[in-house]
Amino acid sequence: MVIKENEFIDIPTPAGPMRTYVLYPVAEGRYPGIVLFSEIFQVTGPIRRSAAVLAGHGFVVVIPEIFHELEEPGTVLPYDQAGADRGNADKINKELSSYDADAKAALSYLKSHPKCTGKIGSMGFCIGGHLAFRSATNPEVLAAPCCYPTDIHKRSLGKGLNDDTLDRIPEIKGELLVVFGRQDPHAPREGRPTIYNALPTLEQTSPGTNSTPPMPSCGTKGLDTMRPPRGWSLQWRWTCSTASLARATSRKFKAPRRRVIRVTHKGP
Repeated sequence: MVIKENEFIDIPTPAGPMRTYVLYPVAEGRYPGIVLFSEIFQVTGPIRRSAAVLAGHGFVVVIPEIFHELEEPGTVLPYDQAGADRGNADKINKELSSYDADAKAALSYLKSHPKCTGKIGSMGFCIGGHLAFRSATNPEVLAAPCCYPTDIHKRSLGKGLNDDTLDRIPEIKGELLVVFGRQDPHAPREGRPTIYNALPTLEQTSPGTNSTPPMPSCGTKGLDTMRPPRGWSLQWRWTCSTASLARATSRKFKAPRRRVIRVTHKGP
């Protein structure tokens, strides 16, 4: 789908205006919405491209700058050690309550957007995966794919390093889809059972094969523990995530053809 991708708005929050980027299909009609939470580097090129993929599948996508009260509007941190250090410092200098207020503000704006049906979900990567998981405690979030969610098991989001994300799982009424990186140090193998065991009902997917990706089975409060095979496609992740959002928001979704660049996972 042809999309509009050059709009932004400064959404009011208790901590000040939050620069938020808005992407949506240009075709007539209304579409379900997604709040897309970024990594610690904020709205980088890869995050914008991810949002464009989602918008192209028929979603209104908003991307808030997660450190808006700590960084100037439009700040993108570089993908280097200095950028990582600065982003990690911002992560623990921001109040936990501000993360929650920002999510509520973004969800409220998205739900009222003239191109949005009012049916919404959230999605995120790394710290954004944690924020998407946490945002799912809001009743209007119908689905939340959380990719490589950072430090949920350590309870270390925000100032004080003592978040209550795991304690708030009973508030989640929509669907969860959680994707872990096999060698991700921010959600290590030993930390994943802490998240897994905190969820009251669990449904797992089969690993699938290189030619046939597993179908997500993320029921209410369910956790998809997905272990892609050694040769796996980026499309596999996007198809599962987008299908979950599309199903929960009642939007028809057709998986794209599988002629894609393949990524070889190197590791045990």
